Amino acid sequence: GHPSERLKNMVLLAFGQKKMFDRPFVGAMHLLIYGGFLIVNIEVLEIVLDGILGTHRLFSPLLGAAYPYLLHFFELVALGVVFACVVFW
Repeated sequence: GHPSERLKNMVLLAFGQKKMFDRPFVGAMHLLIYGGFLIVNIEVLEIVLDGILGTHRLFSPLLGAAYPYLLHFFELVALGVVFACVVFW
C-alpha cells in the first residue's frame, strides 16, 4: 500500500542524505550539485566519444533543435553548482 509515499521515500533515498531535505534550502543546493555532477559527466562522455569517434557534437543529431538550449542550460547549472559550493564552503 501507499505507493506515493514509497515513491517519495525511494527518491529521497536515491538522491542520498534524506535528512538533508528536512532543510529545503540545503536540500535544494545538494540536489543542484548532484544534478550538476550528472550533467557534467554526460558532457564529458560526449567529449570523450567525439575524440574516439572523430565526430563533433555527437549528441546534437539526437537532440535536434533542443541541443543549443540544453548546452546553455548546462552552463547555468554549472554556475549554480559553483554558487552552491561557495555557500556550502
